[in-house]
Amino acid sequence: MPTVCWPVSPTGRYDIDVALAGAGSRCGIDLGLTDPLAAIGFELDPMLFDQFMNTGCITKLQRRERRDSSGARTKLTVGEMSAQLLDPQSRQPVGPVVTVHAARGARGLHSRAGVEFFHRLTGCRVVWDLDTRMWCVECP
Repeated sequence: MPTVCWPVSPTGRYDIDVALAGAGSRCGIDLGLTDPLAAIGFELDPMLFDQFMNTGCITKLQRRERRDSSGARTKLTVGEMSAQLLDPQSRQPVGPVVTVHAARGARGLHSRAGVEFFHRLTGCRVVWDLDTRMWCVECP
């Protein structure tokens, strides 16, 4: 079973490499990014989201309301796109290609992968090794 791993960054953040609509991107792992409708798996930097939207890589656009951890409600533009893990060393795709929704995030925030993306990686297993501070995904 192929395994891909990412170490914690010097700032304490875990980032993964992912092909969003076939284009390589780096996204932070945000376990607080959840969706009650089980659809939104990414919140993207606004410029990146707009690039994908303008090239037709994000489809089925809609407006969704989101509540952040402070309880504030905001409207987000959300659309559907494909995503697949990338091996950080070889840059080769790993695991299944999944369809997930991405939201246009706030300016100045790093693109983030949320819980729903990982839930869609059917047959894969996430291993968060706290001793070595590695986030790994094993895929068939």
